[in-house]
Amino acid sequence: MDSFLSDRQQAHRNWERMQVNELLQQMERYPGIFIAATNLMSGIDAAALRRFDFKLNFQALTLAQRVALFAREVFGDAQSVVSPLLMRHLEQLNQLTPGDFANVCRQRQLLSDEFTPEQFLRKLAAECRLKQGDNRQVT
Repeated sequence: MDSFLSDRQQAHRNWERMQVNELLQQMERYPGIFIAATNLMSGIDAAALRRFDFKLNFQALTLAQRVALFAREVFGDAQSVVSPLLMRHLEQLNQLTPGDFANVCRQRQLLSDEFTPEQFLRKLAAECRLKQGDNRQVT
């Protein structure tokens, strides 16, 4: 959504404003359900935001959710006990989302490898660092 409905006040070229105007008109005429997603809500045109009846904000996982998802993906059961050391590290990864877990699971599948709990945790930490602009390589 941020690509097509960016704030027109920040536009540098006329075609950028025209693109937003055109999409706003099409949204008005569209008879169905229109769903859009962004992680840059502050950059969305105010007129576009008014056209959405519902605006949902998905927060990062809570600690309990992080632990349960970690246990499910690493040990095969969300009720499995996570060691105190791993728990301390999970406590610090407060920006984890389900998408981060999905990325690590896909890495595991693509590599046809089973990650140890520590390796899985390192991969999750790398996903968090990437969101913060830290692109250091993880092994």
